[in-house]
Amino acid sequence: MDKSVTTLKESGYDALGIEANILDKKSLEEAREKIIEHYGRTDILLNAAGGNMPEATINENQTIFDLSMDAFQTVTDLNLNGTVIPSIVFGELMAKQKEGVIINFSSMTVERAVTRVVGYSASKAAM
Repeated sequence: MDKSVTTLKESGYDALGIEANILDKKSLEEAREKIIEHYGRTDILLNAAGGNMPEATINENQTIFDLSMDAFQTVTDLNLNGTVIPSIVFGELMAKQKEGVIINFSSMTVERAVTRVVGYSASKAAM
C-alpha cells in the first residue's frame, strides 16, 4: 500500500490508492469503477498532472525551427489530453449524478507564454 494511503488510514481517514494512466481511457474507466465500488460516487476530479521534457525545450542556441515535433506532441498530449480524457471519464459520471466538480490546475503560462517551452506553454494555456 502507498505510504500516503497508509498515513491517511492510520490518521483515521478513509483512503483508497488507485494507480491510473491519465492518457489511457480504459485505465481511467477502471479507476472510476474502483472508486464507485468503494465510495458509490465521485464528487471531485483534480486535474493536476503534467509537465515538460528537455527535448521539448528550445535552448539558447536554438530557434523555433529546431523544435522536436515528437517531443512537442508528447508534452501537449500529457498536459492537454491528460486533462481532457480524465474530464470526460469522470465528468460523464458526475453528469449522471447531477453533481460534482472538476478543477484544472494549469500554470502561469495561461496568462503569459513562456518562451522556449513551446509545447508546455501552448498546452497549459489550452487547458
